[in-house]
Amino acid sequence: MDQNMKAYKPHFVSFGPYHHGDHHSAPMEEHKHCALLHFLKGSNKPLKSYVNSLAEVAQSLKDSYELLDLVWERNTNRFLQMMIVDGCFMIEVLPNFTEGTNDYADSDSIFSNNGKLHIVPYIQRDMLMLENQLPMLVLITLLAVESEETKKNEEFVNKLILKFCCRNGFSLESPKGKCLHLLDVHRKILLWEDASSETKRHEHGGDKEQKDKKRKTESKTSNGGDKIIRIIDSAKDFSLLHDEGIIQNALGSDKAVAELFNSISKDATLDPASSLDLMHKKVDKHCRKTWNKWKANLKNTYFRNPWSTFSFAAAILLFVLTILQTIFTIWPSK
Repeated sequence: MDQNMKAYKPHFVSFGPYHHGDHHSAPMEEHKHCALLHFLKGSNKPLKSYVNSLAEVAQSLKDSYELLDLVWERNTNRFLQMMIVDGCFMIEVLPNFTEGTNDYADSDSIFSNNGKLHIVPYIQRDMLMLENQLPMLVLITLLAVESEETKKNEEFVNKLILKFCCRNGFSLESPKGKCLHLLDVHRKILLWEDASSETKRHEHGGDKEQKDKKRKTESKTSNGGDKIIRIIDSAKDFSLLHDEGIIQNALGSDKAVAELFNSISKDATLDPASSLDLMHKKVDKHCRKTWNKWKANLKNTYFRNPWSTFSFAAAILLFVLTILQTIFTIWPSK
């Protein structure tokens, strides 16, 4: 099966052994070491303390990776060095992206306000790739040495990841129980959010106000009561959403935005059990009906703006007058 391997590889920064040393992520290694020095300075503890602590769980960390290269299996010191550098960088990124202030220089490429806006989102994307994960044990162990506390660190890391991955304002507690890595935390957050939404739907199933709010946020309603699902496929689609104030354009042309949305959905698959897949099937079935095709074509061709509507009405009027003239010519009045 032909798969897009770019969907599995980090583009900006590597974490862990699978893509360590890839040429496209090499420039970030310098920033990782700067973050390590910043972390050590803030903790006021020697590097040896962290090395010794991770050495105690070195085999467990190796066992976290399937088909680990023999280079890492044979050279534990190199493996631990990578774990410390990558782990400290991740620990530095998580709170600095979510908190408003830090003590990095304003000129720092990653941790300055400019870096948070333009660079860190790409780091965030790479941190959510399956082959680019660090065992949670790395972060917990490093923080245990740094703070000299072992009980709250897992919960503390989970909360940082919650803020880092889900900066959309919903209020949920961090996932309970053991999490394998950052992506696992993010997955459980999403599952929890879905379960929470489903519970609320059952609890307020008979509440008309809740249903009305849901209708307003999920769709717009036409005069016939049919739901209109708008999908950005072309520049015209985006133009329609932009004109109605639903989405803003910060990329330039409408065509550029449409191409962006199409590239985002490339190689993506829908969960057959998801509500989005069900809605997709309903929309597809609706669009296959002949009358709906005619209606959509008529609307898009003749009623997109007042001028086209006026022209269409004028053409209809002219056609009717022509018919009437023909009738009166054939059957003149007595």
